[in-house]
Amino acid sequence: MNPTDTRVMKQVAILLGLIENGDSTRLAGLWQHVLPEHRPLLVTHLHGVAVEALAGLPAGQRTEAADETDALRDAAAAAASDPAHFATSVTAQARHVVDVMAVVIPDKTVRLRQYQAHIK
Repeated sequence: MNPTDTRVMKQVAILLGLIENGDSTRLAGLWQHVLPEHRPLLVTHLHGVAVEALAGLPAGQRTEAADETDALRDAAAAAASDPAHFATSVTAQARHVVDVMAVVIPDKTVRLRQYQAHIK
């Protein structure tokens, strides 16, 4: 993985951990560390995490969750050039990922460890 991808994946992991813990103060501060040129990549990596998580959902929930995942990715990608809307769109996308992960991995401690593994 190149240094940019590594940096952005760490930001995705931090984002998911902050949302998981409800840390809105640190979440607000995260956006100043996301470079404008990395915003589309952040959306793409977050979508990749979502797609991996979707595979663990029961078949009956997968299609609806996949449709929502794609819609949230599209909204976040469209907002990548608009700082006023980007944080809100990506936060919504990340909250959806956390919700899917909560179904796939019910133990919050295990989910947090999985996010933290991407930070190191």
